[in-house]
Amino acid sequence: MRPTRDQLRRNLHTGERIHRTLARMRAGIACWLLGALAVVGGCSRGGGIHDTYGQRRGYEGSDSVNGTAVLANLFEQSGYRVFTWQRLSPKLEDADVIVWAPDDFRPPTAEQRDFIEEWLWTEPGRTFVYIGRDFD
Repeated sequence: MRPTRDQLRRNLHTGERIHRTLARMRAGIACWLLGALAVVGGCSRGGGIHDTYGQRRGYEGSDSVNGTAVLANLFEQSGYRVFTWQRLSPKLEDADVIVWAPDDFRPPTAEQRDFIEEWLWTEPGRTFVYIGRDFD
């Protein structure tokens, strides 16, 4: 039987949540990088600095100074399993942590927010990290 939202909310403020989160991290977190949908215009080619945003793989994404590949490599070097998804999916149900770096400036839609909120409340100790775009 799944716990109620009230039960989950009460658990959020206990030391048990922190302990469980740390234990899961030590056992190996599945870190999910999302939002690698498109290459941002203005990317340099041929010997310059790559500034592609929102991609982790490929020629431009893996060498970009905008960090998604760098962040994924840091997680992997720390012993965590890292996967990349381009959209929110039921396959994310097994994840303990989601790191979302969207490649556009729009905020998450109502449907995306509902998915994330449901994912967070389904299992105590889950972590969601949203890396918003620079708005300058």
